[in-house]
Amino acid sequence: MTKEQFQEKILPFLKQYAEEEYLYLTAPEQDRKRKSWYASDFQKCPRGLYYDRLGGYTKKQLPEFVKNVGHEGKMKELEIIVKHILNGTEILSTQERLYDDQLDVSGRPDMVIKENGTVLVEEVKTKSSRAFWYNVYQDENGMKQFRPYPHEVGQLTYYIEKMNKKYEGIQGRLRYKSRDDGTEMLVPITFDQYKWQEFFLFFQNLNNCWKEKVLPQPTESILFNPQTNKFELNFQASYCDYHHLCMNDMNWESKAKKEAYLKNVSTR
Repeated sequence: MTKEQFQEKILPFLKQYAEEEYLYLTAPEQDRKRKSWYASDFQKCPRGLYYDRLGGYTKKQLPEFVKNVGHEGKMKELEIIVKHILNGTEILSTQERLYDDQLDVSGRPDMVIKENGTVLVEEVKTKSSRAFWYNVYQDENGMKQFRPYPHEVGQLTYYIEKMNKKYEGIQGRLRYKSRDDGTEMLVPITFDQYKWQEFFLFFQNLNNCWKEKVLPQPTESILFNPQTNKFELNFQASYCDYHHLCMNDMNWESKAKKEAYLKNVSTR
């Protein structure tokens, strides 16, 4: 790429991207507080989301490692967008805000591109190598495939549904990238009415609780995992900053692990 091509194609985009991030990071704290649910909240603990919207952690209060992971994800996303530009792929939008007033859900898809005549909404998801390779499997033809996370499929389903009027026939794609070894795998996503219904009902229930000022039910501490055929710690609970409030116990996690172990022993 020549200097002129860089200045024409890449530099304007980088400037816009940096300006948007700067405005967000330097905004007053009250402007960064939740004003709606987020599409990425799908399948998280409903009560934890309720507490969070009441006034939980702000960006400044997040543990440093969490902020670093978020920053790294942004850099990977930016890297993919630049690669698309270099390959001649048309970038239709980045971080375009989508809002559903019925559900009070907002979201900003990483990018919408036009590739080989097809409009795609693409989300970049970075994972640790352990989490990444855990979800890789071989299909019946011996080809490696990535098993997408259900909550991320739901998030992308929301984006497809919201953007279909603007881009009729839009498709989705999840781009999974290992943070440690750089491996990438693509997962095509088409609109699924069942997944959309699941997404809709989740947020309808959450939003009704919010309007009526009623706490939603907390998630279970342990669940049966049909993939491993074992009881395990529920990821919704372990990733919820407020589950100790629901259990009234700061040591709930170690007790839940013990409970899962005992259940697995008793069912052998």
